[in-house]
Amino acid sequence: MAVYDHSYYYQLQGQLGLSVLSWIDFVAHSGVGDILKQQVFPDKDMWSKSMVPKLNHFISTMFRIFFLLNELKLVNMEELLLYNRSSSHELNSSKHSF
Repeated sequence: MAVYDHSYYYQLQGQLGLSVLSWIDFVAHSGVGDILKQQVFPDKDMWSKSMVPKLNHFISTMFRIFFLLNELKLVNMEELLLYNRSSSHELNSSKHSF
């Protein structure tokens, strides 16, 4: 099993993208005795084309919600959910996926 097929691959790429590390070691144990150890290097294409746009959207959405809740004192959760749904439509229509 290659680390690229593992469910932790995106987490590993996120750690590499946010750090100054050139590589990290991925170690997984199957529970039966097999141990996988593999060096993982930054996938700059994945980081710039897939992860950064999603992180930017997440951060900007959270800031909008924060300011709506704290500055405008919005307490009606239905309005907040409607606002969040309309803003998440932008991300869904941009066809980014992990």
